[in-house]
Amino acid sequence: MPHQKIPPLKEQVYVKLHGMLSPGRSKHEDKKTGEDSKYIYSYTTFQNYKKHCYAFAEWCRNNTKIADDIGHKTRTLDECRAYVGEWINEKIADGLAASSLKKYLSSLAKVYQCKSEEFSVKTPPRRRAEIKRSRNNVESDKYFNTSLPQNADLITVVSCIGSRRRELGLLRGTDLVIEDGKAYISFDRGTKGGRERVSEIVGTDEEIQFVIDKFNAAGDGKVFKTVNTHADIHSYRAKYAGKVYQKYARPFADFKNERLIVKNNRIVARYTTKNCRRDRDAFSYLYKKNGKMLDGYRDVPSAYYCRRDMCGKVFDRAAMFEASRALGHNRECIVAENYFWNI
Repeated sequence: MPHQKIPPLKEQVYVKLHGMLSPGRSKHEDKKTGEDSKYIYSYTTFQNYKKHCYAFAEWCRNNTKIADDIGHKTRTLDECRAYVGEWINEKIADGLAASSLKKYLSSLAKVYQCKSEEFSVKTPPRRRAEIKRSRNNVESDKYFNTSLPQNADLITVVSCIGSRRRELGLLRGTDLVIEDGKAYISFDRGTKGGRERVSEIVGTDEEIQFVIDKFNAAGDGKVFKTVNTHADIHSYRAKYAGKVYQKYARPFADFKNERLIVKNNRIVARYTTKNCRRDRDAFSYLYKKNGKMLDGYRDVPSAYYCRRDMCGKVFDRAAMFEASRALGHNRECIVAENYFWNI
């Protein structure tokens, strides 16, 4: 019987990940049934997973210690799995950021169809103060001339609508929605995880009118035919997040003793108590016998107190939800951790 040829490691990675690629499938619905670990919901995510897993496969293939352990160069992904922890520890020693380490682990967990915790490797906690993205000037900034009209237009638009890079390149003039005197943008193409949303255009009257005119002028065509790869889209999204938050934020005195009942990251009730203490009796029907709230529910204070590098700052959690949803996220903490560094 002829010997069956084993495909290269990178090919094994590609085949496995590509088999999970399911653009258009609802990640939200799959999460309800626990099926989300079996699929990859966007081509961009697939590319990122592939890049990280390729790096691991290359390391395993060229690692002489592994070859000594198993008696030959690694041939299969199964042979590589036992060395995930060793590889991640090398990355930790190299000073790789905690967020990057999490991405590597998530990618490998996807290809091995397991949870990151199963690799038995402890990564440093992610800290907001260590996030470098968009915080400072970087090399690519010099290639993006903000004084050019097309670049200035891009900055104004993204700062008023909060689109991601891929979303921006797919927006058409017909995505503008005017309702009850307010202007919104409907995002239904190129969104993260396939989650559609409608986000309010926020800015000065002049900025809002500029965005409306820009979309109307595009008609059925794209608003931006090309998106400069050097544009720091994340920083413009941060400006938008700040605008939305400040539009809905209340004075501290109005929410310091208020609590929110949140179901699946949506506010369903508000109530006020002395010293902002939780009132379990008023919402006893939301609690299990073990004292925990029903799945999907949270009872949290409206006052969101920051810690560590932002210690002393207090945000209005209800306004944080508005900003988070407008950006295409669910959890309110995302904006505080990744977008509010300039508020």
